[in-house]
Amino acid sequence: MSEHVIRPDKDGQGFYTDNVKDTSNQNTVLYTVRGREDFVDQNGFFQINYQPVEQAKTNPYVHAIRHNHRYLVKLGENGKLFNPYGPFSEGMETKQRVGRPTWKFVNTTKNNFDQYVTFLKTKNEVFLKNAEREII
Repeated sequence: MSEHVIRPDKDGQGFYTDNVKDTSNQNTVLYTVRGREDFVDQNGFFQINYQPVEQAKTNPYVHAIRHNHRYLVKLGENGKLFNPYGPFSEGMETKQRVGRPTWKFVNTTKNNFDQYVTFLKTKNEVFLKNAEREII
């Protein structure tokens, strides 16, 4: 039986190695989901090219921001962490109410941020639930 792959990778890790950058020394790092990324970092996290923080907060495809020692995650209008993979999230990234986005960024702890970013990478909702517990 053959394995069907829509976008084959070169090294078996699920992403192209020529699209990998080292962002460990950057002050601002913007995280997103697979398919919306500009590049993949050395740990396999999907990232968007540098933008100033205020501009990144208005970018609908940025879901988490690490800026210096501040950690920001995207909260939906219901007060829960934004789930871009959820069944009701299609089109919610760009949806606005009265001219402003339906989501916002809030400061969080490093542990919570790491859980959410791992969720964005793996799609494993266990990481999302653990991160939501710390937000509440």
